Amino acid sequence: MKKTYKVIALLSTAFALAACQSGEKKVDETSAQTTVAQATTQAPTTQAATTKATTTQSAKSNQTGEATYEYKEPGVTVTLKYYYKDDVVYKQEGTYVYNPKEMGQDPEQFKVTIQKAFDETKGVKGIEGTLEFKDGVYTRKNTFDYNTMDFVELNKRNPKKYPPKNDPLYYSEAVKKLEKNGYVKK
Repeated sequence: MKKTYKVIALLSTAFALAACQSGEKKVDETSAQTTVAQATTQAPTTQAATTKATTTQSAKSNQTGEATYEYKEPGVTVTLKYYYKDDVVYKQEGTYVYNPKEMGQDPEQFKVTIQKAFDETKGVKGIEGTLEFKDGVYTRKNTFDYNTMDFVELNKRNPKKYPPKNDPLYYSEAVKKLEKNGYVKK
């Protein structure tokens, strides 16, 4: 059962920024969802990103570009691509591939879990996603546009998981935490 919650942490708006914002690996549902909520809400709005980036630009100059990171464990592959300017992440693309049998999960229970996580962000402004099932494997793809994401709507859908706060996510800080949690730059 705890493994199912671990999966929820990876799926959850997973922004797998959970791995970025948490100093710990995915643990249980409550702490994982809290971590995901903290991570997903620490993304910039256009105004916040501009203001924050300007004040920290000298310390983090020339931090513009894109980078891809990957995490693997049996039955799970997560690929995250970050787009950032002046060290502030403005967009993230995630591909999450899950094979419930390789993970030791009941396929029917996993189907319910992944669908619930997918539905939670469906239709939220600034989040696009797909969920596909083929040959026993689920593939979830998400794009998060932190400049247009509706953090208030996410908070309405699950206030315990998504606070309405939207502080900038700094690429330089996220990378350290990704690597600490087993993600590898591609």
